[in-house]
Amino acid sequence: TISNTDPKPHTVTVKAGGDSADVTIQPDAAAEPACQSGCTVVLENGEQFELKGDEEASIEGGTLFVDAVPSAQ
Repeated sequence: TISNTDPKPHTVTVKAGGDSADVTIQPDAAAEPACQSGCTVVLENGEQFELKGDEEASIEGGTLFVDAVPSAQ
């Protein structure tokens, strides 16, 4: 799950396997992009993050923060 705490929408690109999808997350909203078995999330500024798929993340100030990693517990 990726939530957006910024006052403007953000579009992220989610790459999983050979697939790639753009996901727009509105302000104060959340999205659950297809990332069950791992993916790469690319922000608008080009930053890339490797995710396992079960993380809870948020976009704050245009930066992605991982808030929780259930598989690490």
